Amino acid sequence: MVVYTFIGGGLGGIVNGIRSFLFWHCEQIAFGRQFVWKYVTAPWVGSTLALIVYALIRGGIVVFGRNTTANASGIGQTLSYFAVGALAGYGSRDVFRWLDAQVSRLFKVGTGTKAPILIGKTKEEAQDILKAANLKLGKVSEESQEKEELVGTVIRQKPSPGLPIAAGESVDVTIAIKKRDQGVKKGEPKKGTG
Repeated sequence: MVVYTFIGGGLGGIVNGIRSFLFWHCEQIAFGRQFVWKYVTAPWVGSTLALIVYALIRGGIVVFGRNTTANASGIGQTLSYFAVGALAGYGSRDVFRWLDAQVSRLFKVGTGTKAPILIGKTKEEAQDILKAANLKLGKVSEESQEKEELVGTVIRQKPSPGLPIAAGESVDVTIAIKKRDQGVKKGEPKKGTG
Protein backbone atom coordinates (compact mmCIF):
# COMPACT_ATOMS: atom_id res chain seq x y z
CA MET A 1 0.00 0.00 0.00
CA VAL A 2 2.82 2.38 0.85
CA VAL A 3 4.40 1.89 -2.57
CA TYR A 4 1.12 2.56 -4.40
CA THR A 5 0.51 5.66 -2.29
CA PHE A 6 4.08 6.87 -2.98
CA ILE A 7 3.71 6.30 -6.74
CA GLY A 8 0.28 7.98 -6.77
CA GLY A 9 1.72 11.01 -4.98
CA GLY A 10 4.57 11.26 -7.48
CA LEU A 11 2.17 11.04 -10.44
CA GLY A 12 -0.08 13.66 -8.84
CA GLY A 13 2.94 15.95 -8.47
CA ILE A 14 3.86 15.39 -12.12
CA VAL A 15 0.31 16.16 -13.30
CA ASN A 16 0.27 19.34 -11.20
CA GLY A 17 3.67 20.31 -12.65
CA ILE A 18 2.43 19.80 -16.22
CA ARG A 19 -0.68 21.86 -15.51
CA SER A 20 1.43 24.63 -13.97
CA PHE A 21 3.93 24.56 -16.85
CA LEU A 22 1.15 24.84 -19.45
CA PHE A 23 -0.44 27.74 -17.59
CA TRP A 24 2.76 29.75 -17.04
CA HIS A 25 4.50 28.90 -20.32
CA CYS A 26 1.66 28.73 -22.84
CA GLU A 27 -0.98 31.05 -21.39
CA GLN A 28 0.98 33.63 -19.38
CA ILE A 29 4.26 33.42 -21.33
CA ALA A 30 6.02 33.97 -18.01
CA PHE A 31 8.06 30.79 -17.60
CA GLY A 32 11.74 31.13 -16.77
CA ARG A 33 14.68 28.83 -16.16
CA GLN A 34 14.61 29.67 -12.46
CA PHE A 35 11.44 27.56 -12.13
CA VAL A 36 12.95 24.33 -13.45
CA TRP A 37 13.77 23.03 -9.97
CA LYS A 38 10.13 23.43 -9.00
CA TYR A 39 9.18 20.92 -11.68
CA VAL A 40 12.08 18.58 -10.87
CA THR A 41 11.07 18.39 -7.20
CA ALA A 42 7.27 18.31 -7.72
CA PRO A 43 7.02 14.49 -7.91
CA TRP A 44 9.12 14.05 -4.76
CA VAL A 45 7.13 16.64 -2.85
CA GLY A 46 3.90 14.98 -4.00
CA SER A 47 5.14 11.55 -2.92
CA THR A 48 6.21 12.89 0.47
CA LEU A 49 2.83 14.45 1.11
CA ALA A 50 1.12 11.25 -0.06
CA LEU A 51 3.11 9.27 2.52
CA ILE A 52 2.10 11.75 5.23
CA VAL A 53 -1.56 11.34 4.24
CA TYR A 54 -1.12 7.56 4.18
CA ALA A 55 0.31 7.65 7.70
CA LEU A 56 -2.58 9.82 8.89
CA ILE A 57 -5.16 7.48 7.35
CA ARG A 58 -3.53 4.36 8.72
CA GLY A 59 -3.10 6.01 12.12
CA GLY A 60 -6.77 6.92 12.13
CA ILE A 61 -7.74 3.37 11.25
CA VAL A 62 -5.67 2.04 14.14
CA VAL A 63 -7.24 4.53 16.57
CA PHE A 64 -10.74 3.49 15.56
CA GLY A 65 -9.89 -0.21 15.84
CA ARG A 66 -10.02 -1.30 12.23
CA ASN A 67 -8.05 -4.18 10.74
CA THR A 68 -4.53 -3.02 9.85
CA THR A 69 -2.89 -6.34 9.06
CA ALA A 70 -1.11 -6.97 5.79
CA ASN A 71 -3.89 -9.42 4.82
CA ALA A 72 -6.42 -6.59 4.68
CA SER A 73 -5.50 -5.64 1.14
CA GLY A 74 -7.40 -5.95 -2.07
CA ILE A 75 -7.61 -4.26 -5.43
CA GLY A 76 -10.17 -1.76 -4.11
CA GLN A 77 -8.01 -0.78 -1.17
CA THR A 78 -4.91 -0.58 -3.37
CA LEU A 79 -6.67 1.71 -5.85
CA SER A 80 -8.06 3.87 -3.07
CA TYR A 81 -4.60 4.44 -1.60
CA PHE A 82 -3.25 5.13 -5.09
CA ALA A 83 -6.04 7.69 -5.64
CA VAL A 84 -5.44 9.31 -2.24
CA GLY A 85 -1.74 9.52 -3.06
CA ALA A 86 -2.43 11.05 -6.48
CA LEU A 87 -4.78 13.66 -5.03
CA ALA A 88 -2.31 14.49 -2.28
CA GLY A 89 0.49 14.82 -4.83
CA TYR A 90 -1.60 17.00 -7.12
CA GLY A 91 -2.51 19.40 -4.32
CA SER A 92 0.89 19.29 -2.62
CA ARG A 93 1.93 22.81 -3.67
CA ASP A 94 -1.17 24.38 -2.10
CA VAL A 95 -0.99 22.18 0.98
CA PHE A 96 2.64 23.07 1.63
CA ARG A 97 1.91 26.78 1.12
CA TRP A 98 -0.91 26.49 3.64
CA LEU A 99 1.34 24.60 6.07
CA ASP A 100 4.08 27.25 5.67
CA ALA A 101 1.58 30.00 6.49
CA GLN A 102 0.34 28.13 9.58
CA VAL A 103 3.86 27.43 10.85
CA SER A 104 4.84 31.09 10.29
CA ARG A 105 1.74 32.24 12.14
CA LEU A 106 2.11 29.81 15.05
CA PHE A 107 5.85 30.16 15.55
CA LYS A 108 6.26 33.81 14.64
CA VAL A 109 9.51 35.05 16.09
CA GLY A 110 10.11 38.75 16.59
CA THR A 111 13.20 40.37 15.15
CA GLY A 112 14.10 42.06 18.42
CA THR A 113 12.36 45.33 17.52
CA LYS A 114 10.63 47.15 20.35
CA ALA A 115 7.66 49.45 19.99
CA PRO A 116 8.95 53.05 19.90
CA ILE A 117 7.59 55.81 22.11
CA LEU A 118 4.87 57.60 20.15
CA ILE A 119 3.03 59.20 23.08
CA GLY A 120 3.19 62.99 22.87
CA LYS A 121 3.98 62.95 19.12
CA THR A 122 1.74 64.18 16.33
CA LYS A 123 0.33 61.68 13.85
CA GLU A 124 2.89 62.76 11.22
CA GLU A 125 5.79 62.42 13.69
CA ALA A 126 4.52 59.00 14.73
CA GLN A 127 4.40 57.87 11.09
CA ASP A 128 8.00 59.03 10.55
CA ILE A 129 9.21 57.25 13.69
CA LEU A 130 7.42 54.03 12.71
CA LYS A 131 8.77 54.15 9.16
CA ALA A 132 12.32 54.54 10.48
CA ALA A 133 11.76 51.51 12.75
CA ASN A 134 10.39 49.41 9.82
CA LEU A 135 6.91 49.46 11.36
CA LYS A 136 3.54 50.69 10.12
CA LEU A 137 0.87 52.96 11.52
CA GLY A 138 -2.17 50.84 12.28
CA LYS A 139 -5.62 51.85 13.43
CA VAL A 140 -5.92 55.54 14.36
CA SER A 141 -8.70 56.40 16.78
CA GLU A 142 -9.63 59.70 18.40
CA GLU A 143 -10.51 60.57 21.98
CA SER A 144 -11.66 63.93 23.29
CA GLN A 145 -9.47 65.58 25.93
CA GLU A 146 -9.89 68.60 28.18
CA LYS A 147 -6.16 69.39 28.27
CA GLU A 148 -5.43 71.67 25.32
CA GLU A 149 -1.72 70.73 25.28
CA LEU A 150 -2.59 67.10 24.40
CA VAL A 151 -4.81 67.94 21.42
CA GLY A 152 -3.37 66.60 18.17
CA THR A 153 -0.91 64.22 19.84
CA VAL A 154 -0.79 60.50 20.56
CA ILE A 155 -2.13 59.74 24.04
CA ARG A 156 -2.16 55.91 23.79
CA GLN A 157 -0.52 53.27 21.64
CA LYS A 158 -0.78 49.52 21.22
CA PRO A 159 1.60 47.78 21.73
CA SER A 160 2.90 49.91 24.55
CA PRO A 161 6.34 51.52 24.23
CA GLY A 162 9.20 49.07 24.76
CA LEU A 163 7.21 45.90 24.14
CA PRO A 164 8.60 43.48 21.52
CA ILE A 165 7.17 43.78 18.02
CA ALA A 166 8.09 42.10 14.75
CA ALA A 167 9.38 44.18 11.86
CA GLY A 168 6.61 45.22 9.49
CA GLU A 169 3.90 45.03 12.16
CA SER A 170 1.42 47.83 12.87
CA VAL A 171 1.14 50.07 15.91
CA ASP A 172 -2.35 51.39 16.76
CA VAL A 173 -2.59 54.90 18.20
CA THR A 174 -5.19 57.12 19.86
CA ILE A 175 -5.00 60.84 19.03
CA ALA A 176 -6.37 63.47 21.40
CA ILE A 177 -8.98 65.83 19.96
CA LYS A 178 -10.55 68.94 21.47
CA LYS A 179 -13.38 68.16 23.85
CA ARG A 180 -16.66 69.17 22.30
CA ASP A 181 -18.92 71.49 24.25
CA GLN A 182 -22.15 69.88 25.30
CA GLY A 183 -23.92 73.07 24.26
CA VAL A 184 -27.56 73.81 24.66
CA LYS A 185 -30.05 71.28 23.45
CA LYS A 186 -32.50 72.51 20.87
CA GLY A 187 -35.67 73.88 22.43
CA GLU A 188 -34.15 74.45 25.91
CA PRO A 189 -33.76 77.98 27.24
CA LYS A 190 -30.23 79.09 28.13
CA LYS A 191 -29.47 79.29 31.84
CA GLY A 192 -30.21 82.65 33.34
CA THR A 193 -32.50 83.78 30.53
CA GLY A 194 -35.52 82.62 32.44
